[in-house]
Amino acid sequence: MPTPRQREKISTFSRNDLILERLDDLRDGQRELKDGQRDINARIDKLENELRNVTRHSQIMTSSVVGIALAVIYFIFTR
Repeated sequence: MPTPRQREKISTFSRNDLILERLDDLRDGQRELKDGQRDINARIDKLENELRNVTRHSQIMTSSVVGIALAVIYFIFTR
């Protein structure tokens, strides 16, 4: 049987206390998910920018190659 001092240390949780504790856990989880979503969105934005740069670079490269090929063909047929 617990002593009077031990009884003071024992705390009881009501159903409402347990629900409130669970709600706090859920709120913390939501905050973590929102932070994770922000990180994912930032990474996606960065990747989209890099993809745009790569696309522009490939378009410039393709134009250059076509221009050089046309110049070579022109040079061959005019000589």
